[in-house]
Amino acid sequence: MGRVLQIRVMAVTYDPAEVQKRWPFLRSLAWADGAPSEPRAGVLEMTQALADRLGIGMLPQSAARALGPEIKAADSLRLRLEAGLADWRPAEADRLSYELEEALDGLEEKAGKL
Repeated sequence: MGRVLQIRVMAVTYDPAEVQKRWPFLRSLAWADGAPSEPRAGVLEMTQALADRLGIGMLPQSAARALGPEIKAADSLRLRLEAGLADWRPAEADRLSYELEEALDGLEEKAGKL
């Protein structure tokens, strides 16, 4: 790394519209007003928003009861993914990205049945 130039390893949702297409129920729970507060709200941001809303009691009670453990598990994957990136372990972060998407797929299926 240079004095001016930084080297970063990061995960970014390439197309946030894909989040809406793949996880519409979760997205509506994460951002109840229909519009995320972040302009590029992607997979990691949605996962964090769900965990935050669960943690402060802003999810509907039925959703919190039915999805709470899985939301916490997905957020744990998000945190592990971010730690892997911070520790320069991109292969681990890549593996965790697939696990996180699979966890969100399961959550979406469950959320759609509420």
